[in-house]
Amino acid sequence: MKNKVILLSTFLLVVIVTVTLGGFLYRYFYIDKKSNQFDNINTNTKENADSKTIKSSETTDSKTFSEKSDKVNQEGDNRILDIESNQHADKTSEESIEEGTNSDMGSLQSDKMLEFTGVPWSQKLEDELKNVDFDSFGFSLEDPTLISDVNSLFVLVNKANYFPDEFVPINLVSPKTTYMGGGDRNRLRKVAADALDELVLEAEKNGLNIKSVSAYRSIDYQSGLFNSYAAKDGVEKANKYSSKPGHSEHHTGLCTDVSSPVMGFGLDQSYGNTKEGIWLANNAHRFGFVIRYIKDKELITGYTYEPWHIRYFGIPLASYLYETELTYEEFIALQRGMDIEEIIIKN
Repeated sequence: MKNKVILLSTFLLVVIVTVTLGGFLYRYFYIDKKSNQFDNINTNTKENADSKTIKSSETTDSKTFSEKSDKVNQEGDNRILDIESNQHADKTSEESIEEGTNSDMGSLQSDKMLEFTGVPWSQKLEDELKNVDFDSFGFSLEDPTLISDVNSLFVLVNKANYFPDEFVPINLVSPKTTYMGGGDRNRLRKVAADALDELVLEAEKNGLNIKSVSAYRSIDYQSGLFNSYAAKDGVEKANKYSSKPGHSEHHTGLCTDVSSPVMGFGLDQSYGNTKEGIWLANNAHRFGFVIRYIKDKELITGYTYEPWHIRYFGIPLASYLYETELTYEEFIALQRGMDIEEIIIKN
């Protein structure tokens, strides 16, 4: 009996141990494995979801950046197109101006002048000449014109235009530089006197000695001078190198005769071949003067070549006359639309 009890107890113990061990093994190998698989599935799902979220965010950001970039590029392109369009418009405008006539561009310069010289007026010259009545000047020797705007800087006085007997120019002063002529004929209008001082001083810087020897002359003085020349050489010959009273540029206060020691401060056409005379011809315009009676234009001006006689017009006009080699008579005729042949003045 005792053995049976021991045997039964052993059997029950074995069963209990077996069941306990089996449960432990089942839990360890099956349930924990499934749990790990489930956790892995959840982890992968979460990672995939996060990955999709990140990818979606990156796609959205990339799309937004791309759209912004495209917008910036488009705006930049539009600005470039606007600039190019404006440049094209400006170029077209410039080409239109170039293709237009001189008068179409609003210039006071006549088409005849531009056609003859090929040199357009500067804006400064336009401004200075805008109030000048070129039609008021005459070209008739038989019926000379009485000058009306007597103190104009651009007055034309010659054998066809004359001053009234009582005329005296305004603002006459004595230049600061040395005068080498006789009497009190050193005065000039202030604008011309100042310019002459600059010219003389610049000549000195170049080692040249140029001095005024005869500037303003009254109409009475010119009358006596011309009569003395006529008595000596006859009226016809005197009329080629001297002016009748009222017709002289010396009345303007804007011109002077100059000379140098090499000439004994005398006046002779050979002055044009001296260093001073050559410099004067090439530089007078820089100070507003021109050689008024130039070589080979005697039939236009009515006077023989005088390399010593300089007339003040101001730098813009003096420079234009120098560049185009026009006399003032030719300049006025062309501005009035006339042919040069129409203005030949003979003694």
